Amino acid sequence: MSKDYDSILKILEGGTIEQFQELAGLVAAFPDGIDDCLQRRWIINAIDCGSMLSIAWMLSRKVDLEFCDDEGYTPLLSALECRRPEDRYEVLELLLKHGAPTDVHGINDWTPAHMAAVRNDVRALAMLLAYGANLDIRTRIDSYATPLEEARLHQGTNDAVRFLESLPGRSA
Repeated sequence: MSKDYDSILKILEGGTIEQFQELAGLVAAFPDGIDDCLQRRWIINAIDCGSMLSIAWMLSRKVDLEFCDDEGYTPLLSALECRRPEDRYEVLELLLKHGAPTDVHGINDWTPAHMAAVRNDVRALAMLLAYGANLDIRTRIDSYATPLEEARLHQGTNDAVRFLESLPGRSA
């Protein structure tokens, strides 16, 4: 990675609004585009860095949240894999409040509900459901499973299975 790219990531991780605004004037396609180093969207880099300030600043600039990148990540899938798990729910909530779509397929052809179910993350499942996640969406590869069916296929997902089965219209 280049020294400039590392400097930008450090700003995304702990910078100020003034620094973000300066980057917008200096870096092509910032914040709504793709970086020149790893070819990743800047919003994904901000989510990975875990800085609420940088994410909120980008969202205030109306960055696109409706995409799946070349690595198979959507903003919500990236939030579920946030490097700093203590920030995961705050990042997820912020993205959902700003209209991040809940049903975009990504890595493993999972939607965010599939990933949360497989990771036994009931809190994330409840948040996604509150913002309209469709629990009937199936993956289009492998087992063609819904989030509940996917959770049943994985060990250690008892809480997610119980939560999903308890919802109206779900089979026990």
